[in-house]
Amino acid sequence: MIKYVIACINCSVEEVSQLVSVDADLIELSSNMDAVELAELNNIDAFFIGGDSDAVSDEAVNWLRVKNESFITPIFMVHGHHLLADTFPADFASYMNTTKRQAQSLPNNFADGLQHRLCSYLYVDQRRQLSAGQDLTSKKGFRYPLLKLWGNSDTDNVLYWLAQQAGDGLIKPVSLITRTRSCAVCDSTLLNYIDTCSACNSIDISTEEALHCFTCGNIGKQSKFQRGNKLECPNCLTQLRHIGTDYDRPIENIRCNSCNRLSVASSTRAHCYSCHHDNSIEDLVANDFYNYEIAIHGIELAQKGRVSVPLAKDITDVVGIDHLAWLICWMLNSEENANGNDSFILKITASNYAELKAKNTETELAAYVSAFTQRLSSLLSGRNTKVHIREDQLLVLFPYSDTATLEKFAQQLSDLAKDSVENPLYISVSQHVIGENVSNHSSQEILAWLQNISE
Repeated sequence: MIKYVIACINCSVEEVSQLVSVDADLIELSSNMDAVELAELNNIDAFFIGGDSDAVSDEAVNWLRVKNESFITPIFMVHGHHLLADTFPADFASYMNTTKRQAQSLPNNFADGLQHRLCSYLYVDQRRQLSAGQDLTSKKGFRYPLLKLWGNSDTDNVLYWLAQQAGDGLIKPVSLITRTRSCAVCDSTLLNYIDTCSACNSIDISTEEALHCFTCGNIGKQSKFQRGNKLECPNCLTQLRHIGTDYDRPIENIRCNSCNRLSVASSTRAHCYSCHHDNSIEDLVANDFYNYEIAIHGIELAQKGRVSVPLAKDITDVVGIDHLAWLICWMLNSEENANGNDSFILKITASNYAELKAKNTETELAAYVSAFTQRLSSLLSGRNTKVHIREDQLLVLFPYSDTATLEKFAQQLSDLAKDSVENPLYISVSQHVIGENVSNHSSQEILAWLQNISE
C-alpha cells in the first residue's frame, strides 16, 4: 500500500489528520517559504495550507505554484478558498493515487516552457482549470494569476496566446467567466459610460414626461398641461380626458438642454480615465476571459513532451517534417518533375530569437512570431507547404518554381519586415534546390536532408 507524504503549512498535523483518509506521513513545513529546502519538495505528495491571514496563505500558495518542484503538486486550503488551490476530492485515497501516478508519468522536460508547464499542471489533476480573477492592477481588469506567476503578466498577449493554444487543441474553453471592454486607444478598462445627446453629443440631457394634444398637435412637458386635477392643452385649451383619444405620450422623451432637441434615446459613449479618449460603444475592445481545461493534444504533450503534427486539414496548414519529406518524395517521382522543373526549400529564420527570448515573456514572443507568420501566409499560395522546424525556424516548399519567383518572394518578405515596425524579429532567408541535394528520391534521404539544412 502506498504511503504518502503530506506537508502542513500554517496548520497543525492533528488538524490535517482529521481530513485525510490515507496512510501518510504528516510533516510540518515552515511558514517562511524561503527557508524551505527545494529538494524536500520533491518528496511531498500534497500540501495543506491553513492560517487566519489571507496574505500568508496567498504567499504560500503562490510560492509553491512557482517552483518547478511543486507547481504540479496538489494544494488544499484548510479554511477558505484560493484560485490556485485544488478542490478537496470526495474520495481522497483514489485522488492521491491518480495524481501521484500522473505526476510520475511525466517526461523529464515537463517544466520546460509555458506550454509544457501549463499542460503538465492541468494533466496531473484533470479537474483543474486555468481560471482568471479580478485584478485592478491589470488594464483589462482581470488576469490569469497562474500565468502571471510564471512571468507572463501582459494580459493582452496572454489572451492571444491562450486562443492559440485552444486552436492547437492543447486546452479548451469550458465556460466564460466574464467579458470586459477596454479603450480602443490605450486598452484600459477604466471607463466612464456617459449618456449624451444623439444630435450634439452634449452630456446635459434629462428625461421628461411629455404629452401630445391630438386637437392642435402641441407637444410639451406634462407640467404645462396640468390644471389642478385635470389635463388641458395650454395651446388650444382642449381638456384631455382619454389617452389614445384626446392625447398620447410621445416616445421621444429625452430632452437635450443644450440644443433643446427631443429624441427617443440618448447615445452612450465611454470616456477613458487613462488616456481621456472618448470611445463609441462600437469601438470598445471586447476581452473574453474563459476557464480552460486540458484538451487531447495537451494530454499528449504532457505524456510525451511533444505533440505529433497531424496531416493538414487545409492546404494552408502547417504540417510535420515527415509529411513534407513524403510530399517531396512524391513530387520528385512525378511526371512534372521529369520535365526538368526545379523545386526549392526556403529556410526562414528569426536570427535574433534567442536574444528576444531573454528579454521577453513567452506570450510576448509567441505574439511576435504569430504576427509574422500570419503576414507571411498572405504572401504564400496553396502550392506552398510550411513546416515549423523549431520555434524560431520555418521551412517553406516552393514546388516547380524558378529563381525569379524566389527573388520576388524574397523582396516581398523584405518589404513585409520593413513594414512591421512594431515587430522586433530579424528575419533571414536561405534557399535550397531540392534536386541538387537529393539523389535517390527516398523519403528517408529527404528527411535526413531537411533535418540537416535546419541545423
